Amino acid sequence: MGNQEDSIGVIELKSMAKGMEALNELTKNYEVNIHLSKAICPGRYLILYTGVVGQIKQSEDFFKEQYKKEIIKTTAIFRVSPQIIYRLNRKQHIAGTLSAIGIVEVNSTVGLIKLCDTALKASAVELLEIKVTIGMAGKGYFLVNGEVGNVTTAIETVKQSSQMHKYSVNCTTISSPSEQFLQQVIGVKMKKDN
Repeated sequence: MGNQEDSIGVIELKSMAKGMEALNELTKNYEVNIHLSKAICPGRYLILYTGVVGQIKQSEDFFKEQYKKEIIKTTAIFRVSPQIIYRLNRKQHIAGTLSAIGIVEVNSTVGLIKLCDTALKASAVELLEIKVTIGMAGKGYFLVNGEVGNVTTAIETVKQSSQMHKYSVNCTTISSPSEQFLQQVIGVKMKKDN
């Protein structure tokens, strides 16, 4: 795999000030890319970053030791689908057709990434968007598209995995999405399959 980013780190701290300090330590001492660094309610700080396995593991170990009193949660997720890293907080702007869209809302950032990875590895679907939301108690969502059967398989696999890992999810599959839906959710005019 070489030096290709394939892993994600997530740190949630009790203090916004300590969170910003941790962000500085992270960016000074590790070769990572920051995708999200924000104060979240109630007075917490969230950092989501990507890098190679070794850098993510070392940074996670560092934070567990140096910030153990301030950390609410720190998680490393290794060898995720490259689509996740590419799409973090970016919408997919594509021209073409969409037969179905799967929508998954998850109650935690870690669950969001893990379940998105599960969906992408379970079936031939494409990640349209993965969004970590701020000010919504850590909730997030992702959108996948593909043929109806593939999207259904991905969503069913996510449901099973969420029950196993005790993540709270809301999922739906939309077959033949309307033109206005596509414009509002995806943000571009698209031609859908008939």
